[in-house]
Amino acid sequence: MIECSYLFRHIGVYIVLALSLYKFYYEIGRVKIFPDDSEKDDRPACIKPITCFDMAPNKFLICAGTEEVEGDSFLLFFDVRTATLHGGYWESHTDDITQVHFHPTSSNTLMSGSTDGLVNIFDVNESSEDDALQHCLNTEDSVEKLCWLGTSELSCTTLTRQIQLWNIEDACPAALFRRKQVAKTAQMKSSASCYLINTHQVKNKTILLTGSNYGKADCLRSVELCADKKTLLPHSQFLGNKQIVRCSSVHDELDIILTAGEAGIVTVWKPSSLLTSESAVASNKSKSTLKLSEKRKSKPYA
Repeated sequence: MIECSYLFRHIGVYIVLALSLYKFYYEIGRVKIFPDDSEKDDRPACIKPITCFDMAPNKFLICAGTEEVEGDSFLLFFDVRTATLHGGYWESHTDDITQVHFHPTSSNTLMSGSTDGLVNIFDVNESSEDDALQHCLNTEDSVEKLCWLGTSELSCTTLTRQIQLWNIEDACPAALFRRKQVAKTAQMKSSASCYLINTHQVKNKTILLTGSNYGKADCLRSVELCADKKTLLPHSQFLGNKQIVRCSSVHDELDIILTAGEAGIVTVWKPSSLLTSESAVASNKSKSTLKLSEKRKSKPYA
């Protein structure tokens, strides 16, 4: 069973990475299997169900996170070119690893998140796990989604439907937003039906995609996160959505946003075609002016 996939472009060729429960499949004309042949304390390698993975910007290194196995959770590193296991970390998390993300501009910087509540930042160039661990952030929650927002900033979506914005140098989040705040800003009918998808950097703004499973479950909107002012602002509406969205991705080069969800639909959105809060306000003002002029129309003389 395929759990998730990853599409990237390398030397003019599009390559697909797909993740099954226990192995990777790397497809470019042929299939390579990335086996886990790691050992610990001279014991044979046990099965480590993979929960997430990411590829470094250099397109050569893959990191996979696993479920907790016999008290340990593993970060496994594979070389794409040879399909071999390079090594792993297993002392930094104590529960299932839910997210791994390389920094978009640095193949040496990796962050991982887990249901143990920790977000760890590693320098994978270091020779040992202790030396590699640069920062450890305690969200005091279970990590669901992570996203790099800059050189040293990141966002964390938790399983209790919170959004935390962090600077990796700090001991506490720079800003924290709860689901009720998100639902109110996105003008949803009920916070109970509001779900959080993921955060992204879009045109130098930090955007949170959020939806509602109320009614037809076709409501999909975004809000802007302002860490410095610790406020939320309405951003845009995704008109025409037909499903509960579970994942999203932003591609700056193509200027598109991809969403996929429970109906099995992958939708491509152009940010320029979305109904933004500014255009919605302008449209409402235009409609109000039209209605007002109609009301003030004088009656013809008899």
